[in-house]
Amino acid sequence: MSFELRCGDIYGFVTKQAVNHPFRYKYHLYLTTTSRHPTQHIFLLINSRAREDSMRITRADWGGMTKSQSFILCARLFAYSSTELKSKKLTPRDRLSDAAPNQACAGWQYIVASHAVY
Repeated sequence: MSFELRCGDIYGFVTKQAVNHPFRYKYHLYLTTTSRHPTQHIFLLINSRAREDSMRITRADWGGMTKSQSFILCARLFAYSSTELKSKKLTPRDRLSDAAPNQACAGWQYIVASHAVY
């Protein structure tokens, strides 16, 4: 990757980790890496439907959103290796607004810390 991944950046790419779909194009919200696995990049998925433990966002939060609202799924973290991300030829799609509820990256750290597998 020829750029730095930053907490709050939004990327769109095909994943095989989407629930009930073998492959699907999904928007991902980048969170961080972990000191335990510095080559694992942690994301949350952005979904068009609300699910348990999801956070609603609107175009005020993400100006490039194609729908009037979407939902950040906070119940599950999605990890991709640096190698996987390089093969996807990522470019930042957009960035979640600093005004978005709970957007501050420090606020996301508890999500990563609470998942001991990372």
